[in-house]
Amino acid sequence: MNKRNPKNFDSIKDEKISYFLKNYYQKIIEHFEPNELWFWGSRIYGNARSDSDIDMLIVSNVFADIRLIKRRSTFLKAIGKLYDKNLPVVDAFCLTPKEFMNKKKEDGFFKDLMEKGIRVL
Repeated sequence: MNKRNPKNFDSIKDEKISYFLKNYYQKIIEHFEPNELWFWGSRIYGNARSDSDIDMLIVSNVFADIRLIKRRSTFLKAIGKLYDKNLPVVDAFCLTPKEFMNKKKEDGFFKDLMEKGIRVL
């Protein structure tokens, strides 16, 4: 079992993201061996509503063999989130390291994510 130590858990104040990390972090590590894991959006910025989703980015080589359109559902199914009614929608961007590197260069959205978001891995 790969128990990679997360960072910045203490800086996450949102109870839904904290719950998600407590219950799914190890499953993410085991199934996807991610290079990076980021959270951003209203739950990180402190202005979430009760129905706000969890915005996250997972960067993993595992996604290279999965079509882009299938990655989010594959990710959520693999970690068991589809059956957890204690969480809002998890809006997961699932990219390979190469895709993420390219997005960082060309897409202002990802630059903003890295400036304002929290990297936990």
